[in-house]
Amino acid sequence: MLLVLLCFLAPSAKIPLDILFSGATPRKRWNVHGEIEETDAIHAGLAPELGSLLSDIPRLSNAFHELNLLSALSKNSAQTYTLDEAVATRACKSLPPEHFSFWKRQALVVTYRAIPWKYIESA
Repeated sequence: MLLVLLCFLAPSAKIPLDILFSGATPRKRWNVHGEIEETDAIHAGLAPELGSLLSDIPRLSNAFHELNLLSALSKNSAQTYTLDEAVATRACKSLPPEHFSFWKRQALVVTYRAIPWKYIESA
């Protein structure tokens, strides 16, 4: 599951562990009534199983470690990884085409939730 998500993020870019974690954990956001509320990533469309993995740092670190042992990705520094492009290509080719939109949506949910709103809202 993590490998497929990484394929839809940026296969040749450095992927920080904390981006995935913050993209899956509850965040405070403005609601339609102008009040601040805590929103869960699952309510934004993140699959519950994926949210559970990404929001659990020990499990997430272990999953990255296992992918590193399999040479599916390489560790760049303490908390950043790069997915092997050949592995990403094979993983995407093995995925049924009808699943592409689901995984693109999952990657989008994680990335947009990881960015603090103060950086994406106009002043």
